[in-house]
Amino acid sequence: LSSLLLLAPHCSAAMGKKSSQGSSRKGGAGELLLAKQLNPAERAAWILEDAVQGRYFDEKYYPTDPAARKDYLASRQLERIYDRAVICLFCLAFFEVPSWCDTTDSFSFLHPESRCRVDADPENDALVYMAGLPHIPPGFSLIMELCVCLVLYAKVSADKKLQTSWFSQYDVNYINRYFNLAGTAALWVILFDV
Repeated sequence: LSSLLLLAPHCSAAMGKKSSQGSSRKGGAGELLLAKQLNPAERAAWILEDAVQGRYFDEKYYPTDPAARKDYLASRQLERIYDRAVICLFCLAFFEVPSWCDTTDSFSFLHPESRCRVDADPENDALVYMAGLPHIPPGFSLIMELCVCLVLYAKVSADKKLQTSWFSQYDVNYINRYFNLAGTAALWVILFDV
């Protein structure tokens, strides 16, 4: 309860709305209608979830606005999808056609030895050692990489929104800024690689 009282002066301007009746009083307490705030159980759940993840902040830095909790839950949902997308991107590296192979037939499943040939000696086919794994056609792998990039972008932008909207005002690094920048840089590298 004490943390709610500490945050009230800072959050009242952000959470308050002007009265729709158009009161002529200036500075009156009735002009601002406070929006619904997180109840203590919701805030305690948020603090406990962070403690389980290894984040320890003073409770006075946790916002009381329900929109902050909604942004946090959206970021957590995207984190689950993000983890799967990174695993998909890692596995895709094993099954995509190497860049030195023939990629003109983008949506056909061809045997790796027929797609990846070295024509160094036209009379004798050069033996190319491949891993023996089937290759995903370049067109399909491109579509998969773009879908993964969308997931990565959604996660990075949700984390940035959570940090800038709710925690930057208190100089609290709730989301590691450098991790977010590294994620954005990795996203750009992947897009330029596509």
